[in-house]
Amino acid sequence: MEEKELNKIVNEIKKDFFLYRNGIITDHLKKIYPAGTLIYGLNVPQLKELSKKYPKDLDLSLILWKEKKIREARLLSIFLMPSENLQAEIAKDLIRDIESVEQAEFLAFKVLRNIPKAHDIFTEIKGEKNLSPLSSYCLEMFQKNLIDEVGL
Repeated sequence: MEEKELNKIVNEIKKDFFLYRNGIITDHLKKIYPAGTLIYGLNVPQLKELSKKYPKDLDLSLILWKEKKIREARLLSIFLMPSENLQAEIAKDLIRDIESVEQAEFLAFKVLRNIPKAHDIFTEIKGEKNLSPLSSYCLEMFQKNLIDEVGL
């Protein structure tokens, strides 16, 4: 997809976040997210609904992932991420870049478990030193999925 088209979609997504905003959920989540994080308060069914509206595209999902200060952008990026062609290095970078429990769980359950050679990726990154506590939590969830899926 071309950059101009990607930017147009990202702007549409941000407008949708504004339309779906929920002050009650936002107030609750502000207590658990770092100061400065923009939170619209979308819930999982709303994110699923939005994910049907937009293409599953790696470039689009990575642009949204880079929106570190917008909770919903990072979560929606996971819903739009095509795991079947996600490269191992990108997957490991995503794990290293986790910033919330929500992101860790969504990434582990929606993307990582569906990556080709998921076990190899898990094995490679689990031995890394200096992973953040949230990245380590993501790995725990990833491992749980591998155990559930293949009986590791």
